[in-house]
Amino acid sequence: MTEHRTPNTEQPTAEELGAALNPRHRKFADLYLNECRLNASAAARRSGYKDHRQGWRIVRLPDVAAYIAAVMAESPDVMGAGEVAARLTIEARSTVDMDEFVTVAPTERTFWVPARQHEPVREYAKRKRVDVEDLDKYDLMNEFGASEVSETLDGEVMIKVATIAQDVVIDWAAAKAAGAISGMAVLKKNRDGSLEYRVKDPTKALQLLGQLHDMFGQRQVHQNPDGSPIKFIVGVSEDDL
Repeated sequence: MTEHRTPNTEQPTAEELGAALNPRHRKFADLYLNECRLNASAAARRSGYKDHRQGWRIVRLPDVAAYIAAVMAESPDVMGAGEVAARLTIEARSTVDMDEFVTVAPTERTFWVPARQHEPVREYAKRKRVDVEDLDKYDLMNEFGASEVSETLDGEVMIKVATIAQDVVIDWAAAKAAGAISGMAVLKKNRDGSLEYRVKDPTKALQLLGQLHDMFGQRQVHQNPDGSPIKFIVGVSEDDL
């Protein structure tokens, strides 16, 4: 009777792939994945290569790349392809209008900062060749005007930086609940009370999604006649292999 065997189609584990690496490549890969935080040049230096640029080559060697990919695939801290696609989709579809969460109150408001933190005051101290802490409120009144200087109950001298006729109030809780904050590239309230924000450009997310779905045509792949990828190694000595 002929014995029929089912071929083993299971992919090797990260542990098995790591055990098959030569010790120097294994050290490089482990440093790359951990202490060096995916920095190939740093991993090359830490693993003893004379030229840190060897990291660019080593990380692309098929056996090293397979081990690194397996470790990342088995790690619960690394996003899978589905999660990456989902997050990119959310970013690509995001439409944000912060005006929905902003109220302009018709109330005059004055903004003050500690004098020692105000750049014009620091420049004034330099001109007088004194420490900014040695300037009292009378010095500052003479320089900036009495209406521009104040003092808190605990003795902190303050400088007026702006007075606005209307105050901007942001409903942060509502913006967060609506997912608006995550769609912002820049979001801040300036010292003068103005609101500055810029929505993330979805173009990059759309481009990455297109690449993920292979929507931009065929990539050119260099192969040997047997189908294996051609290796290009430039300026490598035997000591570096």
